Amino acid sequence: MKKFIITFIYITSSILANCQIEKEHKIIPMSQFQEENDSVVWQIANRFCSLFNSADSNSMKRFLPDDFLLQWMHENFIGKKNLINTMKDSAARNAMAYIIKYDMGTMIRYSDDQSAASINTIFDFIDSAQKRSVESQRGYGLCIFYLRQENGGWVIETIHIDVHCSLCNF
Repeated sequence: MKKFIITFIYITSSILANCQIEKEHKIIPMSQFQEENDSVVWQIANRFCSLFNSADSNSMKRFLPDDFLLQWMHENFIGKKNLINTMKDSAARNAMAYIIKYDMGTMIRYSDDQSAASINTIFDFIDSAQKRSVESQRGYGLCIFYLRQENGGWVIETIHIDVHCSLCNF
């Protein structure tokens, strides 16, 4: 009888251990994953824009990871430290201030392992002269956010901000 009880406990514990391992490695279906995460990554992108536009450099410093990069109009990459310094220059910040648009053209994509995401959307400059200048050239602003999942949350890794011309389709 004692052997039977020990064998029963052994088999039961191994089955429970296997169930636990399978549960930990279960992959969430992409549709369910998107429903749970789309609004979160979009809120993070909006949070970045409002912090930048409001010149809240202290909050931005806490919000962004140290290895964050911003690519501005193809020419240069601005690291986190330089971005914070740029935010303190009101003329530069006002010229660069923008809002992102969530419309039918906006796409949120996830990597196969669901540990990274990107948001592809368009943006408008807040400064009316900047906005008119882009529109007069039949251009538009394209903004791509790259995010990664870290400790169960999403962080912005890189942002690409470009002005495109609809005539040359660049």
